[in-house]
Amino acid sequence: GARAACWAAPCTRSGASASARGAHAEMAARPLRIMMSTDFFYPDAGGVECHVYSLAQGLIARGHAVCVLTRSRGARRGVRWMTNGLKVYYAPRLEMPWGTSLPTAFGSAALVRAVALREAIDVVHAHQNCSALAHEAVHAARALGIPCVFTDHSLFGFADTASILTNQLLRWTLAEIQAVVCVSHVSKENSVLRSGVRPELVYVIPNAVDAEQFAPREASHSGERPDSCHGHESDGQADVSSSGEVASSAIDDAGGTGTDVSSADPYLTVVVMNRLTYRKGVDLLVQVVPAVCASHPGVRFVIGGDGPRRGQLEQMVELHGLQRRVELLGGVRHDDVCSVLNRGRVFLSCSLTEAFCMAVVEAAAAGLMVVSTRVGGVPEVLPPDLMLLAEPEAGALAAAVLEGIERAHPETARASVHARVAAMYSWPDVAKRTEVVYQDALGQPRRSLRERLACYASVGGFMGVGFAAAAAYLHLFMGAYEFFQPAKRVQKARPFQAQRYMRWAATELAVEEHM
Repeated sequence: GARAACWAAPCTRSGASASARGAHAEMAARPLRIMMSTDFFYPDAGGVECHVYSLAQGLIARGHAVCVLTRSRGARRGVRWMTNGLKVYYAPRLEMPWGTSLPTAFGSAALVRAVALREAIDVVHAHQNCSALAHEAVHAARALGIPCVFTDHSLFGFADTASILTNQLLRWTLAEIQAVVCVSHVSKENSVLRSGVRPELVYVIPNAVDAEQFAPREASHSGERPDSCHGHESDGQADVSSSGEVASSAIDDAGGTGTDVSSADPYLTVVVMNRLTYRKGVDLLVQVVPAVCASHPGVRFVIGGDGPRRGQLEQMVELHGLQRRVELLGGVRHDDVCSVLNRGRVFLSCSLTEAFCMAVVEAAAAGLMVVSTRVGGVPEVLPPDLMLLAEPEAGALAAAVLEGIERAHPETARASVHARVAAMYSWPDVAKRTEVVYQDALGQPRRSLRERLACYASVGGFMGVGFAAAAAYLHLFMGAYEFFQPAKRVQKARPFQAQRYMRWAATELAVEEHM
């Protein structure tokens, strides 16, 4: 049967029991203390980074206390505070070339225990399958008896070596998990098949967008946009450049934020914003752009983003003589993404695999007609009148772009499209749904050590025995730590002083207004 659309229906667990949640309604009355763990966080740019930050802010707004455990980045190490009292532990970890910390199996156990005890953590929420710190935090937290939730943000295959190893690691981590969150129904199916987790433990909660940051021209406000996830880049958006000078100059030449460039521009602009990598479909893009330009003389492309495949685009421009019709912006700062989107009428995504694709939501929020490949969870993201889908083939995608040009939203309708997307996806709603997941995870009965080992052994074969042995070792490891450093002797962290922070913020705002 057809999968449910993320925009059309509440995204909850399959077969979720309302009575089970009602039995633990008293838990919902008290604020929770939540630890999020991942290798991917600010100041790095990406979809997971923005998701973790935005979800944390949404949970804080609902009265919960949230801290983030992530790896250090250069001089950024130790404890830092972010907006609204979000506390971040930047742990000293060796970084791998692909952006994660060095996997150590149990090397983070002592650190996770110290943070969990110091912050009196109720639930641990780990993010992203390829994050070593996320997996290690789950294992350490389960050894401490803390319920865990795991969010899988990406789709993985089954045949290549990297996927096989990653899937085995996921089977180990989710063998004794309390709940799993996926960002689309396709992502849920992928995670269940890869990990063997019981489907009734898996929830589907989509990503969201700060719609105010992606307002169309007629809905844009003068002045600064809200400070939400500034410095981050949503998944599928352009990489942040080292200086920002190339992208900023190109944007400024086009009129900047809020400037209607269409009146002086005879071309209809198709915008592409993503990392220039194989997975984002650059090989398709270099075939689609010349085909569309040849079929429609009034179209030009603005391409934002950087990556190892940029050379292919430059060669395509030179080969087909499209210097006046293709503009390569390079890396674009997240704060400038809306300005670039507002230059276009159509947004094109050529991705070969996506669990959700935040880029198409952001483009739709800016009032653009979206054209995308029919891959992964993308068909679930937007209704048909806002997005055209095509198979990941150059001919089909070029035809879809031409149709999208004909169906592009008029300028007068972009504000209503923005309002629709803002109603579909919002971080307060995502935080509310995630809160239900936490309550269900906390409501599950606590397992004995024998039951936990049986869960790991149920993976089967040699791997199951190995997983059970590792869990037993970690249990002994935590017991030794409890003997030498009892939990009652761990100094508790002072709570965030929200009222003092609000008074300080109000004072700073008043000073800025008088300057």
